[in-house]
Amino acid sequence: MILNDRYLIQEQIQKSSWINVYVVEDQLTSKLYIAKEVLKEANPILIHQFHVEVDVLSQLEHKHFPSIIDVFETRNSMILIETYFKGIDLGQWLLKHDKISQKLKKKWILDCIDMLQHIHEKGFLYIDLKPENLIIVDEEIYLIDFNACLEKTSHQAILASKVNMAPEFLETGYLDQTSDIYGMGGILLALYSRGPCRKLAQKCRDTLPSKRIRSMKQLKRCFLLCCRAKYILSIIICILLSVFLFSLLFRYTLATPLSKYLDTKTSSDLISAYQFTLNQAEGTYQQKVQDTLYLWIDNGWISTFVLEDEKVARFLLKQAIQSQNISWCSYILNLLNDDVKDQLIDLVLLTNVYIEQTQNIQYEHIHRFLNDLKTKTLSTSQKMENMFLILNVINECEIILKQQDLDILYKLQSNLPDQQNEILRSLANAYLSYGLIIQDEDLEFKIPSFYTELFKDDLEKLEIIQFLGG
Repeated sequence: MILNDRYLIQEQIQKSSWINVYVVEDQLTSKLYIAKEVLKEANPILIHQFHVEVDVLSQLEHKHFPSIIDVFETRNSMILIETYFKGIDLGQWLLKHDKISQKLKKKWILDCIDMLQHIHEKGFLYIDLKPENLIIVDEEIYLIDFNACLEKTSHQAILASKVNMAPEFLETGYLDQTSDIYGMGGILLALYSRGPCRKLAQKCRDTLPSKRIRSMKQLKRCFLLCCRAKYILSIIICILLSVFLFSLLFRYTLATPLSKYLDTKTSSDLISAYQFTLNQAEGTYQQKVQDTLYLWIDNGWISTFVLEDEKVARFLLKQAIQSQNISWCSYILNLLNDDVKDQLIDLVLLTNVYIEQTQNIQYEHIHRFLNDLKTKTLSTSQKMENMFLILNVINECEIILKQQDLDILYKLQSNLPDQQNEILRSLANAYLSYGLIIQDEDLEFKIPSFYTELFKDDLEKLEIIQFLGG
């Protein structure tokens, strides 16, 4: 069957009483398009939505939206020809792929925010955001089905999925741009199962519009803040481990290393013996660590006895993290006794997060870590690094602090000297990210006064500070 003497129907992909959707081939260009047909005797709302989609797409030009190719009528129907994105919807894509990279998640969310912001700037609301309306083609994401769109001031009845519809419309018929924020919350929930981004999604899905993120611009800033915390943590871990391990190269002699350790099996000889085998390995530093740790584990050279030494335990746990091998992290962690774990609470917390065994993290460890941080004599940089570590642990695990522990975090920051450096900014970013997580909890979240000065040239951060009540 040929539509309008030009478009040859290749496949019917949707059929209902009043609507048909086809993949068609343009006989002039051989290109494939989507043809949407609405019968003239259809429900008046469906006819209205057909005209809405034509009107909206004619005003929206965006690389991730379909373009109108042709619009025409037959005796019985109205037909829209538009761009065909040959892919599968986001829901199907997620079912087919067990894992998705953080980079790709971030790209898709930012693309979705950009698309919705563009729609809002043109004076429309999208309304029906759901995974089925997002098409994945070669890891690019596209938005389709604009027939539920409304002008921002419109109260026109629409037909859209009630599952994805903002609850205020079902109750009052009122919609604004926070209704699309609600839809974005659903996409965030589909992509993020844990961490700050999950909490941000729940914030977007609040049943009360007044408690949601207010705009796509603000959502983008909050989302980037949530993403940044984990990225910065990885960088700082690598820096700290590199400095620590580099210093060990000069600290221990290689005179009688491995043979001496194998004879004595004492903790005092382990680090120098390990460094000896590390230096014999080839490849990048990470490859050397992986090969060396495998050699030691495979030969049974690491015993629970030597791991009773706090220094040895700290060294090998850092090596396991540096190897980026979850199995070896678990192996070393399981060899540690409870007393050593208490002494290495910072690394134990970090390792549990890394291997995603967050059920092993007990609140009392968090509480003791914060109290130790409050009472111990540490340099300013050490305090900031430790605060940054614990903030990333509680952010990743979505741990809700008690008010007294939250106050410790606030006071520790408030007592920091007035300075501008990258560690302090990283710490502040992580703290603001935690503020987003606990926004709906019955807690008083205080923001240190110096944050305003720290971020005086960063309008995004200043807006988040204001949003959190600072």
